Amino acid sequence: MTEYAATPPNTPSNGASRRRKHDQGGRAGSEKNTWERMSSRFFRDTAKYGVKPLEWLGRYLPSGADDGPLSPTADEVAGAEQRMIADPVSLPRPVLVLAGWRAWPMQVHALSQRLGELTGDPTRFHPVAYPGAGSVEKAADRVLAETQDKFGRHLRSIDVVAISMGGLVARYLGTPEWLGGHETPLPIRRLYTLGTPHAGAKLADTIALDTASRQMRPGSAFLSRMNEALPSCGFELTPYAVLNDTWVGAKNSAPPGWAPIWTRGSAFMSHFIASTQPAIIADVALRLRGEAPLASVGSEPPTD
Repeated sequence: MTEYAATPPNTPSNGASRRRKHDQGGRAGSEKNTWERMSSRFFRDTAKYGVKPLEWLGRYLPSGADDGPLSPTADEVAGAEQRMIADPVSLPRPVLVLAGWRAWPMQVHALSQRLGELTGDPTRFHPVAYPGAGSVEKAADRVLAETQDKFGRHLRSIDVVAISMGGLVARYLGTPEWLGGHETPLPIRRLYTLGTPHAGAKLADTIALDTASRQMRPGSAFLSRMNEALPSCGFELTPYAVLNDTWVGAKNSAPPGWAPIWTRGSAFMSHFIASTQPAIIADVALRLRGEAPLASVGSEPPTD
């Protein structure tokens, strides 16, 4: 005799229960998306003003030699900016703008906005921050999810502008080595890194609060493997550095054997001004537009 379990009184059937869970999940997802939209709008609207102190540091408290590969006068930078704004272009591919280690979104939103203004194609830019990510891999998961959500799963190519650790996140996603030589999840065409610890971060030797900071220690197994795999990567890498960078170090801001495009920093907090430095931003914007940059080649920084 076949036995059937009776549904207790006032208890929804399995189908009704699943629908209720689905509705609850939908509401939770909707609430999460609403929060993300609100927070994104807040950082977007306040970014330009929030990074002003960093701009002032670089402008009024400069530090280091001013004869590096990227040393245009203020008038030359302003002239390049005015010309670009007056002549907007359509970019050939989307551009991701990635934040640094544990960084809140304001800085990356400000950089994304400024590059959008200078190229004339702001809808092609998408800033991504991951302040809760404790490792390069976790940050990469966030970047990949947002990229696919924004641009779809079948991107043919993408450019990346990355602040500090963001450059390692981009390299991780664009390195076949991590996937056993298979197709990379992020088809990066050009990668511009601003103060990225390609050869390690000086501060990580002293302070290593999580996996990400330990991965950024000079000589770490993570960086060694990453740099060994660099020749197999298909993207074009352009590293930038600022002098007096006590967090990463100007000499560490390019992979071993490479020379960064460096410029003067600020008297303090120099690492943080890389993404607000007008000369760096203008140089990146010119390259994204496919035009002659302010700096052509890098050179060995005289100091960190």
